[in-house]
Amino acid sequence: MQKRVNSKFRHLRVFNNNTLFAMPVQRMPLAPIDSNRRLKQELTPWQRSEIQTYRNIGLTNEHISRLTFCTPGTVATTLDLNTLRTNGKTRPRSGRPPALSIRDQRLILRLIRRNPKLTYAALRVEAGVDVSRSTLYRMLKDEGISNWLAKKRPLITPEVAAERLRWAKLHQN
Repeated sequence: MQKRVNSKFRHLRVFNNNTLFAMPVQRMPLAPIDSNRRLKQELTPWQRSEIQTYRNIGLTNEHISRLTFCTPGTVATTLDLNTLRTNGKTRPRSGRPPALSIRDQRLILRLIRRNPKLTYAALRVEAGVDVSRSTLYRMLKDEGISNWLAKKRPLITPEVAAERLRWAKLHQN
């Protein structure tokens, strides 16, 4: 039979007349002090280690779920996947595969550096890739290649060009 100890000592649990000294509840600095676990949220490495510790003591999933305020299914899944984790951290998800391979990206960069005035449509045809304009835009932006407005410059008349040339020859040395 399980009973709770005074709420001030929430991290201490009594189980079959034996006191289990669990770790105190972890709280992030400046986070609200709230013992309610938000639903549909991933368990922290701290919570996973707490579940694993209770299992090592020899408690069942049902007892662990009552102590950690998780469902028995969450406890079972956490214990099953524990061998696949490093230090209780979640493994990275596979995610969506990239639309452009590294080889395609290199080809596009080569083409755009050779001919910077290529339009997106022409670039798509020349590279032989079937991706959207926004995908090409994002890839080029990540590489630091983007378009911009040319600086406004005054037109140089032949008289001004001759005057500049005369000044440059005069100040050459």
